Amino acid sequence: MKVVRNRGFWLKPSYRCHADATVFLVSTDAYEMNSDALEGMRGGVYCFFSEKSGVHYLGRVNRQSSGGVLLSLIEGLHDPLVLHDLNYLGRVIAAA
Repeated sequence: MKVVRNRGFWLKPSYRCHADATVFLVSTDAYEMNSDALEGMRGGVYCFFSEKSGVHYLGRVNRQSSGGVLLSLIEGLHDPLVLHDLNYLGRVIAAA
């Protein structure tokens, strides 16, 4: 078995962004490397960073809006964020 390091990071946000989890493992691999046969059954949680505010955001991506937006995981936490204002960091693959 091969172990690959430095392909992700643990994120512990300073604010509550999920109903249950407080620590998130974010994979920085290309999106396609994290897909699997059950992908269609669950919604992906993505990690973005705002240079302007210096904050990491976790959420679900809605591409139906013009340009796409990031929706918060907790209703009312923040307004939908326009994706082109954020830097994509990776996809959450585990949480605790």
